[in-house]
Amino acid sequence: MPATPLLEIPLEEQAQMRAVLRRMRYGSLLAFHILLLCAAGRTPTEIAAFLFCSRSSVYRIVRAYRTGRQLLASGRGTDRTTAPRNRREQVASC
Repeated sequence: MPATPLLEIPLEEQAQMRAVLRRMRYGSLLAFHILLLCAAGRTPTEIAAFLFCSRSSVYRIVRAYRTGRQLLASGRGTDRTTAPRNRREQVASC
């Protein structure tokens, strides 16, 4: 028998909350969470489910990090590097 949730939120309200969260994460916050979870050995599927994002977002952010595009300004990547090459390789398992 499943455990009783600590808090019950109607599905419609949950959807609204997720939409607000997604709009607020266009900065670097989502990218940092993805990179840290990836470095901790989580799979792209686990990361996407945990952070309520798509697996394609996980792969896009990891690819941007590996190629040295800056994730700090917009979360979408630019041409500037954010870390030395050897640090980018630490997330190669993701």
